[in-house]
Amino acid sequence: MLVIIVDIQEGAILVFLPGWGDISEVNKILKRLVSPESVKIIPLHSLISTKEQRTVFKRPPSGVRKIVLSTNIAETRCVMLNVNQLMTHGTLTVVV
Repeated sequence: MLVIIVDIQEGAILVFLPGWGDISEVNKILKRLVSPESVKIIPLHSLISTKEQRTVFKRPPSGVRKIVLSTNIAETRCVMLNVNQLMTHGTLTVVV
């Protein structure tokens, strides 16, 4: 069961998942559940092209929430600005 709380309207949500299979599956589920006008879903993994990976550093347009789906390896490899919610192992942490 996947639950993402989107109470805070600004900033990005970073979701850590175990591997590419989970990232791909959650990406498919979210794309069915959310409007692309209000949420930008960005899978982040080494199997994705460098060009696509760079989109994680871009701010979405005003009113659009960014959700980044990644393994925790990304935590040690890059710094993503504007992340104020972190979800890992089914728990949500709000960064203030």
